[in-house]
This record gives sequence, C-alpha cells and structure tokens, in this order.
Amino acid sequence: MELPRRSIPSVSGLIAFEATARHLSFSRAAEDLALTQGAVSKRVRQLEGVLGFQLLTRNTNQVSLTEIGQTYLGHARKLLRQLQTSTEDIRASAQGRDSIRVAAQTAFAIRWLVPRLAGFSGAFPNCTVNLLSFCSSDDPQLVEADCMICDGSLPWRDGQTSTLVSGPSIVVASPAMAGGGARAVDPRQLAGMARLACNRTPDLWQQWFAAEDCNASTASEARFDDLAVLIEAALAGQGIALLPEFLVADDIRQGRLKVLCAESRTEHSRYRVGAPLRHKGWAPIQGFVEWITRPEQACAANVRRLPPRDADPVPAMPAWTPAQPAKRLAAGSAARAPFPLG
Repeated sequence: MELPRRSIPSVSGLIAFEATARHLSFSRAAEDLALTQGAVSKRVRQLEGVLGFQLLTRNTNQVSLTEIGQTYLGHARKLLRQLQTSTEDIRASAQGRDSIRVAAQTAFAIRWLVPRLAGFSGAFPNCTVNLLSFCSSDDPQLVEADCMICDGSLPWRDGQTSTLVSGPSIVVASPAMAGGGARAVDPRQLAGMARLACNRTPDLWQQWFAAEDCNASTASEARFDDLAVLIEAALAGQGIALLPEFLVADDIRQGRLKVLCAESRTEHSRYRVGAPLRHKGWAPIQGFVEWITRPEQACAANVRRLPPRDADPVPAMPAWTPAQPAKRLAAGSAARAPFPLG
C-alpha cells in the first residue's frame, strides 16, 4: 500500500529534530548542522505538521521533548541509521566492493580485534569491515550486525558459532597498587583489597574466592558496565581486577599491569564469533569467520609484525568474486533483520 507523500516525513526534518533533541537547543543544533537557527526550527515545525503531533515543548530559552517526542526520537534515530547503512551498502556495491558489519564487545574490539583487522584487509582488499562496538545485548546497533563476537555472558538464540579465543582469567593490578609486583600472591592477601567488577558478571569475584578456598571480605567493589572502562580503572590504580589474560597481555608485557595471581581454578574466559543461519554460504561472512578463527590470529606476535598491504599476509583464502550489485543488495537486505539474541 502506497502512503500519500504528504504523510511521509522528510529526511531533513528528521535530522533537524534529532539534532535538536540531542542538544535540547535550536542554536546548538543549528551549529551542528551548519544551518541558521530559524531554518532548524522551521524544519522541526514542518515535521510536526506532517506527523500531526508536537515533538518539542518550546519555552523561553528552553526546549524539551514531549512524551510522544521522546518515543518518536528512538524511531527517528533508527530510521536515520538504517538509511545511512543502506547508503553505505549501495555505495560499496557501486564500487564493486563487499561490506560486512561486525559487532564486538568494546573491550574485545579495542584490545584484540582492531589490531588484527589490518591483516584481514590485506587478505581481502575488496571487503570492508564496519565495526560496531557494544557492551549490552539491548544495544540498538546489533540490529545492523551481520556477525557478532561476544563472551559467554550474552545469550544466543540461533546461528552458527565458533570459539574465537580462550584463556585463563588472572588477577592484575597497577604497579603502584601491586607494591613489589610479585608474580604469585596468596589469594587470602587479596581479600581486603579494593576490587573492580563488571555488571555483566556481578558474582565473578565471589566465585573466584570460593574456588580459591578463601572468604571474600566486604572490601569495596566498584562496578562498571563496560569491561573496557574497568581495564582503564585497573591501569589507573583504582583496584585489583580479574581479567582475561589475552585482553591485557600487552599491558603486562610493558609493565603497566602486574600479575598478582596467575594460577586460578576458575573457568577460562572464552569469546565466540557467530553469524545467523541465514548467512550460511554468504562468502564475505564465511571468509571473515574462517580467517579470524585461524589459530595464528591468537598469537599476539603476528599482530605486532603485520606485513604490508601489498604482501601476502596469510595463506590465501579461496577468493570470492564480488556479486553483481543487485545480487549483493538482495543478500544484504536479508542480513539486516535483528541479530538473534536470546
């Protein structure tokens, strides 16, 4: 069913509304969009006229969202994101390139994945990886993901998954907090020290002390939503942290963190990579997953000595032939349904 054109909001109106809602200011939105304040205000009013309801409450020197405006803002942002990503897909298609969107938890993306992506670009120069970082399963960006990398704290509903990297979790602290920086510390010595914990795994320290046959004291425990921020807090000396060794190996090697307890009876940390079943046989995703799960990717030494782009960095994967634009876009449209999280 076709909608009357007058009932469809303009993109310029949505952009003006989003910027105004983000800043709660017409003047700051105007600066952001390189428009006059009057132009931004006019576009928002025109949008309200098309919609038939008020998005903003305007008082002297103050702008606020109405209740329905707050609801509509989420939809507007989603539409603008989808328009942007679809445009990027079409642009890549016109240039004879494939593009995939890989979602990864922020700490893993920064500390493990990003340093290795140059190697993938060298092996597959005709495929662009757009990286989406997230820290919770309700992040709206996951709707746009073709492939996801996460630890065991996030559920999967369907899809093909493979173990990407695993290793022990170790107790670390900054050199200042670690004192002498001894490699081995009796776990009982850690019970009274300030601890850092992630909200995704709130019982991790209790489980660790129980596994070490120790009673955890009531020492302070600062909580973080994002593991990447927790690691920065550990580097800043705010407390001891129980972290996957493969995420902080460089910090340990360079002396920014000291290992306090390396041998642990807790389960190893494990990250998985997966894609929905609908992507089975889609060459760009298949190529990425097969490349990133190669055993040599787990070796940090390979990351520090990446070859030039024009060299052959790894044994050649079977190359795929970029699909014709219409075929690639058809595959891409099926890929944009929400990622299957439980």
